[in-house]
Amino acid sequence: IIVNYKKSVNIRNMINYFIFTPPMQYEIFSTQKRMIQWKTFMKLLVQLMFLYFMTAFILLQFILPEMLILKNEINDNIVLLGIVFRIMLAANLVWMVSMYLNVYETYLPAYAALCGLPQTFCKDWWNSETLTVFWRRWNLPVHNCLKYNVALPLIRCGYSQSASNFIVFAVAGIIHEYLNTFPFGIYNGMAFVFTLLEIPAGYLNVCITKKFGNVYGNLFLWMYLIFTHCLAIISTFLFHVPHN
Repeated sequence: IIVNYKKSVNIRNMINYFIFTPPMQYEIFSTQKRMIQWKTFMKLLVQLMFLYFMTAFILLQFILPEMLILKNEINDNIVLLGIVFRIMLAANLVWMVSMYLNVYETYLPAYAALCGLPQTFCKDWWNSETLTVFWRRWNLPVHNCLKYNVALPLIRCGYSQSASNFIVFAVAGIIHEYLNTFPFGIYNGMAFVFTLLEIPAGYLNVCITKKFGNVYGNLFLWMYLIFTHCLAIISTFLFHVPHN
């Protein structure tokens, strides 16, 4: 079906294809009548509730107790290393459950099923050889939104690729800060800082991939994700919770 973009921009389509649909930008899918996939929606809804419970369980049972110990002074390096290692495992498990399984494999597909829209929200990000490829595959709605509404307009206005990338990551950092810390009353800017660290890490990842191959590039990617998720949680907690 061929859709004329200018003629398709109206109040009804803005409501149907932007406000009440999963994509973060106006996007016409089809002019045909949409059918709500109730069976798929109900199945994903049950799965969503289970994953929310699992996320809360991991946070309360595995991360919070270790954080309470970590905020006290620890003189034994072995004990400290063990605490950090356990937080690292739990933090990445929370990331996998809450973001990948919960958001991209359950919540957004359930939203799409309720709207009757076919939509892909992420690709095989785990096979990414660089952080650049990872961000293109990890969160397609946000990636497309930032690409078409921030990056490409900046380049058309004469900004360099580097300047455009910095502004895009700065905007992404603000979004991460708002979504990850503001709901908990934490305003320390750590989510913003860790998002900006993606820029130099991405360049380093590209160099490693070019010199040693895709396998080592993917290995660096996973090591970076594992360590930064752990550091982000620890730094956010330690900066926010006062020491005894």
